[in-house]
Amino acid sequence: MKDKRDKFVVIVAGYPELMEKFLKSNPGLKSRFTEKFIFEDYNEKEKIEILKKIANKNKITFDNKTQNLIKEQMQSLYEQYGDGFANARGVKNYFETIIRDCLVPRIFKNMATKSINEKRVYAHKIKDYKQTYVIVKEDIKNATEKTKNRLENKVPNHKKDILKAI
Repeated sequence: MKDKRDKFVVIVAGYPELMEKFLKSNPGLKSRFTEKFIFEDYNEKEKIEILKKIANKNKITFDNKTQNLIKEQMQSLYEQYGDGFANARGVKNYFETIIRDCLVPRIFKNMATKSINEKRVYAHKIKDYKQTYVIVKEDIKNATEKTKNRLENKVPNHKKDILKAI
C-alpha cells in the first residue's frame, strides 16, 4: 500500500464505534487510514424525502394522512432500533417491504401464499404499468410490523457480535 499510495484507495465504512474498534485492532491500520468522513444519520424529514423520491420513481403515491403515519412509524422504528433504521438503506428496505409484502398482495390477488421471490417479480412488474398505485394506512401498519420482525431477528445482537469478532 505504501509504495502505491497515489494509485491505490481503500474505503471502509461502518458505524463509528465499530470502525474505531476495527482501526485499533491492528497497530498499523490507524496510520494507513488518514482520512475520515463521518456521515450523520438522516433526520426524520430527510428520511421522508428519501421515501417520497423512491415512491415517485416507482409510480407510488400516498395521501397526507398516510404520510403522517409513515413519519410516525419511521420515528418509532428509529427510536426502537437505532442503527438498524438510521440510514437510507433502512428507508429503502422499509419501502420495499411496503411494496412487496403489502401493496403487491393487495393489488394482485392470491399473492399472500406466494414466495418472497415471486412477490419481488410482481413488485418489479408494477413499475412497468402506466398507472400510479396508492399506499394506504393498512399497508404502512403491516409493513411496520414486518420491519420490526425483521429488525428484531437481525439487529439486537448485531453490534455485539461484530465487536466480539474483532
